[in-house]
Amino acid sequence: MKSLKRVGVVRTLYVFFWTLTLAIVIGMPHSVIASDTENNVSINTICRDWPMPTGYVIVSVRYSQSCLGTGQGIEYSVSPASEGMTVCNNLSIPAPYVITTMAPSSKCAGLFEEGVIRTVANGMSVCGNGFSPIPEGYIVTAVSSSDRLTCHGVPIYRVSTVVNGAAICNVSPKPAGYVISRVISNGQCLGSNAYVLQIVSEGVIGCSFSPLPGGYVVTAGQQTNSCTDGGLRGDYWTFNQPFNGINVCPFSPIPAGYYITGQVPRANCFGANFGFILKRL
Repeated sequence: MKSLKRVGVVRTLYVFFWTLTLAIVIGMPHSVIASDTENNVSINTICRDWPMPTGYVIVSVRYSQSCLGTGQGIEYSVSPASEGMTVCNNLSIPAPYVITTMAPSSKCAGLFEEGVIRTVANGMSVCGNGFSPIPEGYIVTAVSSSDRLTCHGVPIYRVSTVVNGAAICNVSPKPAGYVISRVISNGQCLGSNAYVLQIVSEGVIGCSFSPLPGGYVVTAGQQTNSCTDGGLRGDYWTFNQPFNGINVCPFSPIPAGYYITGQVPRANCFGANFGFILKRL
């Protein structure tokens, strides 16, 4: 009798531990490696809530029992990004790729548009309104609505490499290392104004809504009509590199390694009548 009880206890423990192990495995993130022999690429299957592998894109979406509780029942097939791939556009396309066409697709389960990715190049047309990334080092120089079918109804952006003096549409990323020297109407931005870029250098003058150049301070400000874009109105700011004892406008950033030691009257900081003296730590 005791022997039978021991066997029953052992059997109960065995079933318990196997059930526990199965529950843990089901609840863990999983990645099943498959193969796409037609395109000679490997495909990983992951649940929706798990992180996307670096450099991968979604190639299809389906509902799956294996992702219940771990990915809302949604499973992605993902693959390393490559030139000309058709992908489900989850708005997280890895550099240096951009989305060049877009359309609805049943293989994306209604969650995403389907798009084609290409390696970004100077003068390329991409889908706008955030549906394609604009890789670092590129700007938007034109916006068009003449071929909206290509991008399923959203405007098309022309992207170019950053150069000094380029005119960018106001939807463009503002590249580091440049200030906006003036606002113009160039007819290339679908009714919006364009901003002219000026490379940052000692004493450069730029609109106050420019990206603040790292390591520079504002030493003067003046009113201007050249920095007006609809309701956005800016002044001209003069940017200089700091030194011990420099006098800056009160709206200037205070660079690392410097502190304010005093206040002085100023007549050339438009909007303020005083400035700060900076000392190096």
